[in-house]
Amino acid sequence: MMDIKLACHPDQVAGFSPSPPFEIGEGVSTNSSLSLHEKPPIIGDIKRGRDFGLQDSHKWIWLPCESCGFTRWVRMINGKPRNRLCQNCGSRGHLAELGKKKNTWFTSERMKGQRLPSETRRKVSQRLKGRHLSIEHRQHLREANLGKKLSTETIEKMKLRDRPKKERIVKGCGYIGIYCPNHPSADKYGRALEHRVVMEREMGRYLTPEEVVHHINEDKTDNRIENLQLFANTNLHTQFHMRNK
Repeated sequence: MMDIKLACHPDQVAGFSPSPPFEIGEGVSTNSSLSLHEKPPIIGDIKRGRDFGLQDSHKWIWLPCESCGFTRWVRMINGKPRNRLCQNCGSRGHLAELGKKKNTWFTSERMKGQRLPSETRRKVSQRLKGRHLSIEHRQHLREANLGKKLSTETIEKMKLRDRPKKERIVKGCGYIGIYCPNHPSADKYGRALEHRVVMEREMGRYLTPEEVVHHINEDKTDNRIENLQLFANTNLHTQFHMRNK
């Protein structure tokens, strides 16, 4: 019996490709009733799935594998082939040999410059809420960024990002916070308590940490100067409340 040598791939013998010589997604059925006398496709041919045995109408392109050269049908998404490697090379880790990350070419190019919808961002935020990085992961990130210097442009962008989006907010304690980054009692976001700032403007000086500003009508958001009263310390403020019970 005469020995037959394989061509370039175990599935391609003497220039003949069995039907169907393409990657099939999970759950997709095929029809192997193709004729052996049909003209073989050439690289770059684009057909619908139903034209060569698949039961779908998506576009497929005939391309060689970048690793082993095996030609097969590859499904197209947004006008681009979905995979660059055949199923065998992809499962054997040939992407590492090519120095490329898995799916980077497909996803990064397709999503480049696009912004996720607000509903998708909200779902992602809810899914990641409450998660914390492990100590090992944080140490790895620290070592990866150790010694790196930020450019002047990046520093300016970070300054704009760190500035509060709202100049005046209601804090968790119920008091009003206003954006005063140069105030000595400003928090890490550059906000100071509005009622103390109003009193300081009236007094012409900064208040000491012991001094307490009282709201006469007990409305913490009403910071008119006629609604504010200054006490020298917390004890006098407490005694005032005890007498007016």
